[in-house]
Amino acid sequence: MITRQRLGPAAVLALAAASHAAAQCGTSGPDAVIGDVGAATSFAAQGGVAAFGFGATVCNRGDGIIRYEPTTSRHPVIVTNLYRLRQVSGHYELDQVGMSWAFNTFFALSGTACCPDCQPAANGNLGTQCSSPESASIMAAQQALAPRTSINPYTGAFPYPPPSPEYSGSLARRMQVKVSDIDPALNAGALYFAELQVVTPDDAGAASNNVSYRRVGVSGAGTTWNLTPMSGAVVGESALAAWSAADPACTVVAADIPGHGRVEIAAAVTQTAPRRWHYEIAVRNHSLWRGIQAITMPAVVPASISGFSVHDVAYHSGDGLNNQNVEPTPWLLSQGCSGISFSTTPYASNPNANAIRWSTAYTIRFDATTPPRLTDDVQLTGYLPGEPIPAIAASLPMPRGVVDVDGDGVRTPVDIAVYVSQWLASLTGGSLNADLDENGAVEPSDLALFIQLWFAAPC
Repeated sequence: MITRQRLGPAAVLALAAASHAAAQCGTSGPDAVIGDVGAATSFAAQGGVAAFGFGATVCNRGDGIIRYEPTTSRHPVIVTNLYRLRQVSGHYELDQVGMSWAFNTFFALSGTACCPDCQPAANGNLGTQCSSPESASIMAAQQALAPRTSINPYTGAFPYPPPSPEYSGSLARRMQVKVSDIDPALNAGALYFAELQVVTPDDAGAASNNVSYRRVGVSGAGTTWNLTPMSGAVVGESALAAWSAADPACTVVAADIPGHGRVEIAAAVTQTAPRRWHYEIAVRNHSLWRGIQAITMPAVVPASISGFSVHDVAYHSGDGLNNQNVEPTPWLLSQGCSGISFSTTPYASNPNANAIRWSTAYTIRFDATTPPRLTDDVQLTGYLPGEPIPAIAASLPMPRGVVDVDGDGVRTPVDIAVYVSQWLASLTGGSLNADLDENGAVEPSDLALFIQLWFAAPC
């Protein structure tokens, strides 16, 4: 388990400035990273959706070559995402708002963009400590884009030739974004980040630094929109790091699960009113090929939750099984003795359900009447059939159960004593901390309600 450092707002630019300087060259074996996020090309919006392509520089910081075999599956693929970070009602929200299909590379150059000691390799492969740029126009070539669902990001394996269903129009397969998600008139003060991830069989499994992001500016109107790179690329970090860099309240946890892949979770809690806290939780699937069907976080139930929603990203162009789009079925919230769970439809019920697939992030948000307590672990349920995924040791904020007054994660008689103490203090001190029924007054009915809930709690 890896916990990223919390960073202040000024660190957004500092991260970019330091990313190249901090790059480690000469690592053991092939080491594929996105060394730079390049300029973007754009395509006219249709039906309220615009499309873009970004250039990229792939670097091999390791001491083993990375194969670029265009007629086999032994070559890197690159996917592109777009994120929006904005402040809403006093808290930050990070949402993935765009995604592309996977670009198939075919020939490597031998540059020194990341490391000074490039050792070129024969046959168009990427040599040790060498870099190879790809232009935006090449990476947006529709015939070179393949469905993400055909790629295993943990092993780097995919069928060759990759599936290539029929397509039409200038938006298909490219990174698609709803105009309403980037229009400055509808997103005042929002920041945008392009995120690129490279996957190759020569550097799979333990790959964690194969994603980078870069802030981009938005301009345009009508059907013409442009994304322009700003500052420098933050190498080896996903766009979740942009949230933690801007918001000191945000914690990002990353976990590498042997045999399964890597997942990242970012979370922040903001108190918005007396007895009201807003929770933001972004779950990013870095390389779990099976996808994520459910997330369960331990908590004493019931927790009083309202305003629950999950922001997903639109799959498109038939990037699902049997060339069908992933269905945008809303996620559900449930509470039980195992904790609070967020889930979509299981694979057995729908092979194209709205699971969190690789290089994709979904953001869970809700309000609760109780403050957070830190979890000990998080349990993920894989979407595709397979072995159970081990629990992730992760200290993340989740709402206390209504009867878990002392916040220790269990229901005990101590909670009754603590609540009675709060209730008595509220009577004399004017606080509404013990106003359990939220009618604006602390009364005997609140005490009765707490006792009723404590005995009725299922676990």
